[in-house]
Amino acid sequence: MENKNKNLISINEVIERAKKLGVDFGRANPKNRIRYYVKLGLLPHAKRKVFKKNGQPEGAYPEEIVWKLFEIDRKLKEGKTILEIKKEMEGTEEKEKIVEPKEKVIELPKIETKIENEISKEIEKKYFVKMPLVTFSILILVFATIYLFKETDFKKAFLYLSSLINSIGSLAQTRNEFQGFGEEKIPEDFFSKFLDTEPYLTINAETAIEGTLNVSKEILSPIFRASDSVEAQNFVITKEGFKATILTQALTSDRTYTFPDQSGIVCLSTGNCVGLGGEVITRGGTTNRLAKFLESRTLGNSSILDLFAGVSITIDASGNVGIGTQTPRQKLEVGGNLITTGNVGIGIDNPQYPLHVSGRIQATGDICTDLGGGKCLSQLAPPSPPIITPAPVIVGRGGGIGGSGTTGYIPIWVGASTLSDSILRQMGSTLILSGDFNITGFLTTTGLKTLTFQLATTTQPGYLLTAADEYGNIIFAPPPTGTIPVGTKLLRASLPIFKYSSPAQTASPSFVEITKKISTSTLAEILPPKIPDSQRKFALLMKFSDNIPTTASSTWRIDFDSISDFDFEFQGQNLSSLDSGILHIKDNLQDVTTDNWTLKVKVPSNQYAIRVFNLFLLCYDEIQ
Repeated sequence: MENKNKNLISINEVIERAKKLGVDFGRANPKNRIRYYVKLGLLPHAKRKVFKKNGQPEGAYPEEIVWKLFEIDRKLKEGKTILEIKKEMEGTEEKEKIVEPKEKVIELPKIETKIENEISKEIEKKYFVKMPLVTFSILILVFATIYLFKETDFKKAFLYLSSLINSIGSLAQTRNEFQGFGEEKIPEDFFSKFLDTEPYLTINAETAIEGTLNVSKEILSPIFRASDSVEAQNFVITKEGFKATILTQALTSDRTYTFPDQSGIVCLSTGNCVGLGGEVITRGGTTNRLAKFLESRTLGNSSILDLFAGVSITIDASGNVGIGTQTPRQKLEVGGNLITTGNVGIGIDNPQYPLHVSGRIQATGDICTDLGGGKCLSQLAPPSPPIITPAPVIVGRGGGIGGSGTTGYIPIWVGASTLSDSILRQMGSTLILSGDFNITGFLTTTGLKTLTFQLATTTQPGYLLTAADEYGNIIFAPPPTGTIPVGTKLLRASLPIFKYSSPAQTASPSFVEITKKISTSTLAEILPPKIPDSQRKFALLMKFSDNIPTTASSTWRIDFDSISDFDFEFQGQNLSSLDSGILHIKDNLQDVTTDNWTLKVKVPSNQYAIRVFNLFLLCYDEIQ
């Protein structure tokens, strides 16, 4: 690197030397003129330049560029165009490639008198350095002392003074080196004797910076440009080991910055960083929210909020999860209390209760339903030895029911998990009810009563059945004398059809059956023949009581097998007690001998009850 960049000079020094040779840059910025020539290929690009830490740059352009500028300017003054100059220079370069001289020198054409005078003056100005060495040594020491006291960076000052001494020493020998300057050949390193103190830098070639590069204003590069092409909008860094801070304006959403595929971190001024090796991108997140992959390479907020500073959840190598413990022994172990606001199901997909278990519950202690411990399921000691059935199934392994309550009272659930005394208690063989008794169905004491039919008979020939009471008693009387009036009703049979042997009651709002099925074949066998010139009719004689309001009714139904049912109603009695019944009759029943049927009843609401004592089917003939 030292030999390669030995005779490189900055662009400012190039301009300064070229102006001394009479090169006319016009009114525009000379740097732009040089960049224009480089772009056209008339001048070479800057060579690789090395910046050492706390040191001066070693130059940017080869010294021969000064003479090329001089030659281009001379040809322009002769009236040649840029294109003609470029062709001539390209031809010269081809010849130099074929025959390369042993010592590279620049062929200097004849210079006008004005230029020769300028060069002579420049040499005369530098000839004064041929002074006694003592004088120069004193001056050097004076300037060095002043500079060092002003300069805080002594290393930098020392390097600067060393460069100054070398430059002065070189200028002291200028006269000997430029003897015979009138000749057309001038050594290439003629202008290397001038001191370069300008730190301005233009980089248009591969450059190595061995240290920190601080940019106070901006970095200008053709890469930073805006156009319609995608390539022009990309800022591409392709050299490995790049480390820099880019102080540009805010990044825009339509621009891509491509960095080499190497390990490292790219950070924005806001603090957001991208790991080039990990290939993970994040747009930021919310404090204490855990991250999750929103896409294959993008992180964002998850639904988990973590405010705990220690270790709360642990998953061990076996996949066991511990909450509040770092050594879970099962798939889930909780070290602490567990609170749930919903139902918990064990073996149940959709639990309907706070704890819904499918299967057996085994406890090693009491299971209590209140905090006082009064209502508990207590474990009983298992028998010793345990009883084993032939299955073999072990039974009698403990378990029983205990708790608080009043002796003799049957317990009742007064809550979802609470037992208490009911209104029913047993004393010996007597069952005592301390309250109302409401049955949703018919109550029987001795089972069902067999339905039997018996014809009305009398020992008095010619007597007729004239009446029947609520208990089934029948009355016979002698036949009337003379003609029987039309419309007279002669009772022919009274059939008990009640299903139960004692009073029964119901509070069901749906129909409840209160008779056995009455078949047409049975009625045909037991009913007496019809009296001539009469019409056979039927009626229901019923004794019942209810507490239904008078504004409502009980509903009765003759439920036929095939034909349409027949419904009728009785107004509510609104009785305070159902101990005794009231007789009711339903006359002019139709079709009771043409289809099988049963009798049913219901109340308007389960708040009310009806008690039935007896039922009779009456058969009579009406004289026509």
